[in-house]
Amino acid sequence: MHPCRIFKACKAATQSGITNTEVWRLDFDTELQAGRFENELIGWASSADYMQALQMKFISKEDAIAFADKQGWEFTVQEPNQKVFKKKVYADNFKYSPSKLRFVKTK
Repeated sequence: MHPCRIFKACKAATQSGITNTEVWRLDFDTELQAGRFENELIGWASSADYMQALQMKFISKEDAIAFADKQGWEFTVQEPNQKVFKKKVYADNFKYSPSKLRFVKTK
C-alpha cells in the first residue's frame, strides 16, 4: 500500500503567473523498503518502487480523494496556505513619516 499526498501546488518562484496552481495533485511518498540502488551504467539513484515518480492532476480536491479511496490508497490532504495581499502604492515610497528614516545614506 502506497502512502500518497493530495495537495495544491504553489506558485513557482521563478514565474509571476499562477497557471499551474489551480489543479489538485496526488503524488506518492518514497517507500523506505523499496530497494534504492545506484544505477551502474549512468550512476543515477534508482528505485524498485515504480509509483514514486507518478503524479496525477485533478480538477477538485473531492475528485482526488474519491480516486484515492477507490484505489484503496492511504492519503493525507495538505490544504493550501492562504495568500495575503497587501495593497502597495508607489507614492508611499515618498510619503512623509515623522518616524525614523527607512533608508540610511552612506555618503
